Amino acid sequence: MSNGMQKIEVNSRWVDGWGKKITVIESDGFRILFLRDGYAHPCRMTDYRFTREFKHLPEESAARQAEAKENGVEKIQQLKNLLQVEGV
Repeated sequence: MSNGMQKIEVNSRWVDGWGKKITVIESDGFRILFLRDGYAHPCRMTDYRFTREFKHLPEESAARQAEAKENGVEKIQQLKNLLQVEGV
């Protein structure tokens, strides 16, 4: 299953030929680390194999990336507040 030239990004969502969804958690340009929905342990495969076996889900990817960004902003603010309280 080919997805064209879709860039593989962290927090992007994909689906395999059996309808199982995954989330990319790391990409170094050659290997992709991803987590299957409902599984506790990550899987790794080459980018070549990944692009042949998975189809990109753009709407879910945008939502997941926005959520991750918001969570990151909140964590940064919490750290800033903690540092101010401690006087650093």
